Amino acid sequence: DIEYNLNISSLVGGVVTTPGEGDFTYYYANEVDIVAEADIGYVFTEWTGDIGTVATSTSSSTTITIYDDYNIVAEFAAV
Repeated sequence: DIEYNLNISSLVGGVVTTPGEGDFTYYYANEVDIVAEADIGYVFTEWTGDIGTVATSTSSSTTITIYDDYNIVAEFAAV
């Protein structure tokens, strides 16, 4: 089976809690849960980067399907 790299990070205002932040390896066509949590005083805005297979890029709790190496970023805004 072919493995691909998923790099997940976040900007100021929150963290990615599932699966976490950093580099992760998944097999082709795996569906991966991704969850971002905003800090107090911030709200999640969107996932950016290689989001072509993210189910809902404006949802803090969604999935990404792995077909290649991807880099995604959770973005937040101050309220």
